[in-house]
Amino acid sequence: MSRYVPKKVLADALYGQVLLCHDTHSGDLVAVKRIHLSAVSEVVEKAVHERMSSHGGHSHVLRLRQSFIQQGYDHLVMDYCQNGDLFDLVSNAGMLHPDVAQRYFRQIVHGVAFMHSRGVAHRDVSLENVLLDDKNNCHVSDFGLAAATTELRTDVVGKPFYMAPEIVAEQAYRPVQADVWSLGVVLFMMLTGAPLCESASATDSRFQFVQTHGLRALLHSWQLSHRFDCVTLDLLEKMLHPNPNARLTMAQVLQHPYVSGRQEAAAQSTSKKPSTKFKSGPSFVQRWICRTQNAVKAAKVS
Repeated sequence: MSRYVPKKVLADALYGQVLLCHDTHSGDLVAVKRIHLSAVSEVVEKAVHERMSSHGGHSHVLRLRQSFIQQGYDHLVMDYCQNGDLFDLVSNAGMLHPDVAQRYFRQIVHGVAFMHSRGVAHRDVSLENVLLDDKNNCHVSDFGLAAATTELRTDVVGKPFYMAPEIVAEQAYRPVQADVWSLGVVLFMMLTGAPLCESASATDSRFQFVQTHGLRALLHSWQLSHRFDCVTLDLLEKMLHPNPNARLTMAQVLQHPYVSGRQEAAAQSTSKKPSTKFKSGPSFVQRWICRTQNAVKAAKVS
C-alpha cells in the first residue's frame, strides 16, 4: 500500500473496506477495495474485474487499475467515482427527470450488456451498484455475485427490491434474464422514486396488482402516468414481465427505441385510462421516499 495513501473510509463491508486513497504515482484519487482472502466473493469479484477491464474495458463498467495481495487482503484499485451511487441520488431527489433517467439507463444497459458479451451476468444490478463519476457518467460496479451467462442457477441472490420473480420463487433461472428484470426495476425507481414492489412474489400486494391489472394501472393509481410516455411504458412492461421466457432479452432491450433512440418501432399507448385503483395509491411513493431520505440523513449524522 506504499503507493496508495489512505484519505478516508468510503464504505465498510463484511470482509473488508473501501478506502479513498491518493495514488502517489499518478496523483489521482482512487478507490481501493480491501477484501479478506477468506471471502468467497473475493475470488469472483477479482476475476470479473480483471475480465471486464482487459483490452480497454468499457466506459460504463467500473475500471480496475491494479490488484495486489498484502497482509491477508486482496486489494482492488479502481477508479474513484466522486458523486456516489444512484441510490443516494434518487433518494435525495425523490425521482429523476425523465431525460436524466434515460441518459443514465442507456449507460447502465450498455455496461451490463458489455458484461454479458464477456460471458458474465451481474446478478446484483441495483441503484446501489451504479456509481457516478465527476461528469455524472454511470459505472456498473460490485461483481461479487456475478455468474456465467451460460448456466442455469438456483441460488437466491441480490437485493429484494430488484430480484426477479423466478429468483424469489427459488426456481432455476437464467442470470441474463434476471439482469433484465433488475434493470427494469432500476429504471422504474429512477422515474418514480419508489420500488415496483417489496418482493416480486405472490405474497406482495403490489406485485399481485401488477400481475392482475398491469403496470399502467399501477402508475395511474399512483397518479404517476404523466411521468411515462408510450415508449418508456412499452419498454418497462416488456422488461418487467413476470415470465422470463416472455421478457425482453438484453439484445432486444438494446434495440428498443428508448435505448437505441429509434422511434419508428415505438409502441402506441392506449387512450383508455385504467379504471382499477390500487388502494395504497401515491401515498406509498411518498412514504417510501420519506423513509429513504430519513435513512440517508440519519446515516450522515451518525
